[in-house]
Amino acid sequence: MKKVLIMERNMILREGLLQVLQTEFNHSDLYLHVYKSNEKLIEYYDYCFVDSDTYVRDVEYINRLRMIGSKVVVFLPDKNTKEIEFVEPDITKIQAILLQTMKRSEMVQALTHIFEGYTYFHPLMAHTVIKNLKGRSPQHLEVNRGELEQSLLSTREINILQLLSLGHNNNEIAKKLQVSPLTINSHMRRIFRKFDVDNRVSALVYALKNDFIKIN
Repeated sequence: MKKVLIMERNMILREGLLQVLQTEFNHSDLYLHVYKSNEKLIEYYDYCFVDSDTYVRDVEYINRLRMIGSKVVVFLPDKNTKEIEFVEPDITKIQAILLQTMKRSEMVQALTHIFEGYTYFHPLMAHTVIKNLKGRSPQHLEVNRGELEQSLLSTREINILQLLSLGHNNNEIAKKLQVSPLTINSHMRRIFRKFDVDNRVSALVYALKNDFIKIN
């Protein structure tokens, strides 16, 4: 049974999330607990679902949950929000970033992915996350090529991942490597497949989590 702590102060979001969890997933597989303000929790939870405001307000408590193994899933208000900036320094510690405005079917698909143990970062957040990395010096980037080669990445794919980590989009990567954007798209899909992810942010987070890449 998966134990889920819901730390959503927004009543509409909280009730909507509860409805999705209660109607789309097997009741016997989930134990749901809604956090009350200033509540002292002594139980272990597999997942902590939290909105961005609560994340900022209760970050110390959420960090304690994370330290004992809870996976943190953050809900952001919309794809244009600047609140991703508070997430970015901790992005490797977060299991998933979802949007509060997601369609029900899209949210069910994302939650299923999360409950299967995968990370999930909404594709519309890719531009914002990558933009936050842009402008960093290559000297601040450490690439563990040996580990990446063991993950069956080619030299070209490693170079693409390195440029992605510096905030470059596909067109910019294509220009730097003097190939077509279609070629970069093809390489990117191979990276996704080898990392078992489905978008640029998830690929980058996977590389960071596994110390394939370090950003200083």
